[in-house]
Amino acid sequence: MVTDMKTSLSLLLLCSTLLAGPVARAQPRTPAQSPPADAQAFQAIHLLWVDVQQPRAEERIRAAIAGLNEAIRKAGCSTCVYHLWRVGEGSPGSYNYMQQSDWPSHTIYDKVHSSPDYAAASQAWAALRSVVTREVYVRQSEILMDSQPGSMAALVPKDAQLASRASAPR
Repeated sequence: MVTDMKTSLSLLLLCSTLLAGPVARAQPRTPAQSPPADAQAFQAIHLLWVDVQQPRAEERIRAAIAGLNEAIRKAGCSTCVYHLWRVGEGSPGSYNYMQQSDWPSHTIYDKVHSSPDYAAASQAWAALRSVVTREVYVRQSEILMDSQPGSMAALVPKDAQLASRASAPR
């Protein structure tokens, strides 16, 4: 549930950024608080325009991603696999699919993407250029809050969290 909500919020933020321009930015962390760039976890999102009029378009994309996911698992990161999302009808923007993945570090990302298995599997993805006609690729790093990373509590104001805890049955 948290992953689904996190991904939904990521898509919403990404779409609003692409449609509306700059969004409010949080204060940057000081260098003492920031992990080294190569050690920081991040999420990769591909917004895709898939020509669904092409024969078996979604089936072809799913097969290509399945091959990439197998290569990712072989390279040692089973939690890094790609997830494919169909954008809901009536959603703003000009993309109808989203491919999302979570990476524990740039080091792992580079290891996976330089593996021979991943290179071979990515040829199937490259062959989809007649089906995937537009693509936007974005990497985003989570801004750590006082609550646990990836938790929805990070979106609730601290006063509301304290009030909720005080009124919760014990």
